Amino acid sequence: MTRIFIINFFVLIFFSQHVLAQAEKGNYILGGNAGLDNITNAGGNTVTTIYMSPMYGTFLTDRFLVGGSAYLNYQYFARTANTNLRLGPLVRFYFNNIFLQGDYSFGIPNRSYFEHDVFARLGYTYFLNEHVAIEPYVFIGYRDLVYRRGNSNYGYLDDGIYFSIQVYLESALNKAMKIHKVKLRGKQ
Repeated sequence: MTRIFIINFFVLIFFSQHVLAQAEKGNYILGGNAGLDNITNAGGNTVTTIYMSPMYGTFLTDRFLVGGSAYLNYQYFARTANTNLRLGPLVRFYFNNIFLQGDYSFGIPNRSYFEHDVFARLGYTYFLNEHVAIEPYVFIGYRDLVYRRGNSNYGYLDDGIYFSIQVYLESALNKAMKIHKVKLRGKQ
């Protein structure tokens, strides 16, 4: 079954005819995701996490986006609460409606340690209208917590399935060029 999924996925990537007009040089996106996790760890304690991850990016070329993201979470565990903020860059490349994204983030949740992580994401952009898209994606990454005392670190792999909502906005220059092209066609 896995082999069939992989073959179908690559056929979809290479033979898809839909081209993203929104992924033109100069355009940008604004969006992100938010959620709530409520899990029980191996010790039987419940860990509740509320998170928000906004994202911004600009298309440097058609289909190639560079931007940044933030990750803000509030975590409650065993009568203890903490807040964590991580910031970092991201790059994304589009194969028609399918995207591949890489991102890095760094944060200092408290004085005893700092955290950084690297993620790869593979997703699909489904447009609800001309500008708003829902993007389901799978991800895999490595999170690393480095403690300042003793310089020990605790790293682990993280993976999952999420979705985000993005707004694709056209740059003023691209909008003006399209208006100019329509006016030129009208004169013919």
